[in-house]
Amino acid sequence: MKKVILGLLLFTTSFVATADNIGLGKVAAIKEYDFNSLSAVKIYLEASATVKNSNCQESGKTYGFITLSKHDSNTVNRMVSMATAAYFSGKKFAFFLKVIHAK
Repeated sequence: MKKVILGLLLFTTSFVATADNIGLGKVAAIKEYDFNSLSAVKIYLEASATVKNSNCQESGKTYGFITLSKHDSNTVNRMVSMATAAYFSGKKFAFFLKVIHAK
């Protein structure tokens, strides 16, 4: 019964939010930007990343942004901690772009 409820929940939420792949690979760099117009963390994947979104490329590296104004501080800390742990351990990191569809 729990599997049926979980399946229905996943099915109904899939219409509200989807995720597109940005990249899958080892973390090459984590940079924090704090300008007047932008406060974000930019995470670069190594050039050997296996899944790449052509819209998220810079100098041969795949990157993704974590925009600080769009998340609470706990969420940002968790995301940056995961990326930092992947960087130091040499593990692969999957980056997704969340797209929210308005009803």
